[in-house]
Amino acid sequence: MKPQSNIFVYIELDKLVENLTLNPLRSKQYLKSQAGRFGLIPIRYFSAKLSGEWLNITKTLNISEPNRHNKIKNTRNAAVDSIDQMSPQECQELTLKICDLFEKVKLEFM
Repeated sequence: MKPQSNIFVYIELDKLVENLTLNPLRSKQYLKSQAGRFGLIPIRYFSAKLSGEWLNITKTLNISEPNRHNKIKNTRNAAVDSIDQMSPQECQELTLKICDLFEKVKLEFM
């Protein structure tokens, strides 16, 4: 059996991707509306093969690994602040990275 991400990762990324768009004029708005989800998925729930990609995504949003002292609200605020500073193209690229990561997670379950 190959190592795979936790089913929680699959479910949460599915919800995240389902609420994003690749439309460059709206991708920023959609990312901001989902900002709280970024703090829900700990990196340890990803397979070793995919954890680096999630780390890069969260670093782009200035999010540190959630812990008992780091509330979801703070994570959401950090993500929203980061997204606000991104260009529409950067938001679209981030959305593509998230969608690509989700496709890789899906493959782990097939």
